[in-house]
Amino acid sequence: MAGRPWTEQELHVLEDLYGTVPVEVIAKRLGRTVPAVYERAAKLHLGPNRPPDVLVASEVMAITGIDSHPTFVRWVREGYLVAERRPHAFSAAKRPEWWVRQADLERFLAEHSHLVDRERVDPVFRQFVPERWVTLVEAFRRGAAHPNLLENAVKAGLVPEARKRGEAGTRWAIPETIVPALTAARRRMTNDAEHRRLVVAYDRLQRRGGLKRGRTRHVAMARQLSDGGLSGRARQVPAA
Repeated sequence: MAGRPWTEQELHVLEDLYGTVPVEVIAKRLGRTVPAVYERAAKLHLGPNRPPDVLVASEVMAITGIDSHPTFVRWVREGYLVAERRPHAFSAAKRPEWWVRQADLERFLAEHSHLVDRERVDPVFRQFVPERWVTLVEAFRRGAAHPNLLENAVKAGLVPEARKRGEAGTRWAIPETIVPALTAARRRMTNDAEHRRLVVAYDRLQRRGGLKRGRTRHVAMARQLSDGGLSGRARQVPAA
């Protein structure tokens, strides 16, 4: 039956049922294939029309500056961002799309600014992000203690402002406003020259792919930091 013209009666049935009953039911009633029903519905612009103040997942990701769809889904499932699933209006896609109202997105940015990087948020929505949050690595590069020490301090409750973020919620972020205090605390233990050397060693180590996890991980880390990232023969001191 594919390719036969649609009758006026069939079009009326399609207009009455589309969006209220499953497409498979409509196709069976009309004696049409499911793709044919989707195609005709798209030409007639049938289905739920998205209100002007509603955004879909791809638009929310572009506004918040994230590249990972699982991160968006995690925000929704953990209750940070209010969203609902709606069927596609003009598509044969079986998965419904996410709808997020602009007011809910603005509330999310205001109440959970630690989950986004303020500098990557769209300028139009940046006004709703009250402060910028930085990672422990960025704080380290800006003068704070080593990321491992900062993470230990966070887990010990010494940095109560820290919050988790990232794709799996495993990375820590801290308000940018407390970085100067962390820098001052670090200076009481090491001078700026020593800190710059540690930053260079850390960056060099990351370019190599980081340390492999194993029994000697902490020993290797201490060795890397103590010798400025040198290893092997370069670390050996020639005998007098």
